[in-house]
Amino acid sequence: MNKGILILLVGVCMIGALAYARPEPEDKKDTGGFVVDVNNERGEGTRVDARGRQEVWRSDDGKSRAEVYGHWDRTYGGSNDGQRSHGYGGRFEHSWGR
Repeated sequence: MNKGILILLVGVCMIGALAYARPEPEDKKDTGGFVVDVNNERGEGTRVDARGRQEVWRSDDGKSRAEVYGHWDRTYGGSNDGQRSHGYGGRFEHSWGR
């Protein structure tokens, strides 16, 4: 069951990577992203970590913007089996200069 979830997560990430691999010319600004990391250490288990952020608003002059972000991780197997963590938040940024 755990391997099935892992394969599903990797597949979703690959589809996302292919979708973002060819950005349109107007998409040159960094507006967010998504990353999944899978790490396996002997005796410690397999840790799956997913992180993402997305810009949700930008002012017309480009000096202000807001973004949301979140993370989720869990360890499968090993001495750390079942450990998990998750969180989310938001950020507002304003530039006073040019």
